[in-house]
Amino acid sequence: MLATDAVSHAIGPEADAEAWWRALVDLINAVGTEDVRGICVGGFTRSQVLVDSAGVVIGPALCFPDTRGI
Repeated sequence: MLATDAVSHAIGPEADAEAWWRALVDLINAVGTEDVRGICVGGFTRSQVLVDSAGVVIGPALCFPDTRGI
């Protein structure tokens, strides 16, 4: 293992999925990619990140505390 890190975020009914992506990119940039053979990303969530046909996020991620669908 070359590096390990964690990024915490507030847990609520919605989250900024772009912030999740930026945190991953920042971590990869900090660690570098030399001699990297794989990356493992883990998390606890049942969130929905809705994207358009180009893969662009169209709104906040809907996280597991969201009760609007119940």
